[in-house]
Amino acid sequence: MPNSLQYPLERERELQHRWKRLLQRTLASKDNSAAYLSASRSAARFGGKLIADETDKWGNVIRAANIKAE
Repeated sequence: MPNSLQYPLERERELQHRWKRLLQRTLASKDNSAAYLSASRSAARFGGKLIADETDKWGNVIRAANIKAE
């Protein structure tokens, strides 16, 4: 018998099944798929820009500190 903070196992499975169906329907929608693709592309561009900016910044710091590789 579950305590007051736990769901019965059947209820947990039902909730997992419902969540999975909702997620599948959402991803199957053309509008949502296009929005997801757009967001993932912009995230990739942002990530690439972030890496390039950080590389430039730390390169400048290393040059300004006159740090040499041993």
